[in-house]
Amino acid sequence: MNCEFSNGSNWTVTDVTALEERLRGLGNDDHVILSEGDLFIQMAGVDSPVTLQYGDGTNLYECDDALSLDQAIPLFLSFYQRDDRWRTAVTWGGGESVPGSGGTGDRTATPAAADRDRGHSGRKGFGEQLADDAVNMVKRKAQNAVRRGLRRFLG
Repeated sequence: MNCEFSNGSNWTVTDVTALEERLRGLGNDDHVILSEGDLFIQMAGVDSPVTLQYGDGTNLYECDDALSLDQAIPLFLSFYQRDDRWRTAVTWGGGESVPGSGGTGDRTATPAAADRDRGHSGRKGFGEQLADDAVNMVKRKAQNAVRRGLRRFLG
């Protein structure tokens, strides 16, 4: 599996322990994408809650649960180990269609919905959407951190 970090580095994951160590070493402004083919899971930030998403090549889903880094890491490890616990352990919402993918845009993800139609005809659009989503997650995390800092300062 491939692991891509916000600094642009790529790493071919061959060991679950090494993956966990790398995830625990993330900074708050970092994001990481673990992928195999069109299926991926990505996370931004390490302060609670982290932003967690997955995509199946046609739709993009976001975790509705407020997860800490310690709660999100087992989902990444489950994804890496190719078991479906990462899909069923949390609630996934969204299901926004990826431009150019032919996705259906279902609003709720279930394991069955996530498995359907992984065909993909517009890889360029998918990659651009993935990059935009990762940037937006980091921006949202930064905005939330600024708001928390202002509240502490002003209140």
